[in-house]
Amino acid sequence: MDTVIPLIRHRAPARRAISPPETARAELAERLLALHERLLGCDNDDLLLQRFLSWAEGAELAQGLGLHLDSESTERQLGQSHPYRCTYRLQLDGEYLGEITLMRRAQYEEAHLVALERGLGALAKGLRLARERQRLEDLATRDALTRLLNRNALDEGLATEFARARRVGTPLSLLLLDVDDFKALNDRHGHLAGDRALRGIGEILLASTRDTDLVFRHGGDEFAVLMPGTDEDIAADVAARIRENLSRGLLQPADAEGTKSLALPRVSIGLAAHQPGESPTALLERADQSLYRVKAFRSRLPEQAP
Repeated sequence: MDTVIPLIRHRAPARRAISPPETARAELAERLLALHERLLGCDNDDLLLQRFLSWAEGAELAQGLGLHLDSESTERQLGQSHPYRCTYRLQLDGEYLGEITLMRRAQYEEAHLVALERGLGALAKGLRLARERQRLEDLATRDALTRLLNRNALDEGLATEFARARRVGTPLSLLLLDVDDFKALNDRHGHLAGDRALRGIGEILLASTRDTDLVFRHGGDEFAVLMPGTDEDIAADVAARIRENLSRGLLQPADAEGTKSLALPRVSIGLAAHQPGESPTALLERADQSLYRVKAFRSRLPEQAP
């Protein structure tokens, strides 16, 4: 079980090893115990790195660091850049966690590297625990197919944004979307094509909305967009942009044979803006009623929503 794998270690020329005094070993053990306690329970990588660097600075082991992940195009950097560096691959039970570079004003002695490597073991365990917690949270709040937020997250989002709207007095709008003739698409082209259509619609919804908007798979072939700080007119503009972008979307490959592309299925959109004194359930019901009327009249105009 590898925790840290040295890649580049810049240190002072080799010298005769001298055992550190008992007091130094005891101090290092105390520092490592404190590091483990500080890293335990951290929920994100950035906080873990900040706490690790604070520990390394206190022990005069590093004044800066950089963490590179294959999934990210940029390296996270904290502290100051210095010429003396050592780089490690962080890996735990075969799981790659990233490559970390520690930077120091002065050359690294072997004792510095030994202490760092023990500290990096604690960091690797902290990173894996934080990511495991994130994976569990995603299972509870993310739709497995589209990776959008799910119905549980919608209920939580409505409660949170309603409380903010009441406290601050800002508007709040909700879009509900339903895929037209989704069953016919599944029957004609197969369920794999239907799954690709749902994923494609989810991607276009994310691309068509603002950073402040929250996009959900409401269930089955229904989606929702919760728009904090947004009145009905702006919400209608967002709905129009969604319809326009969906009308240009293609499903590739579309059919069971994968021989041609089809347009993404159309969607009907219902819109409701928060009214003073109503509950989250009431807003959701009004948006659903708006969607029902839109589908009944084969219309895509959110202005027909109440």
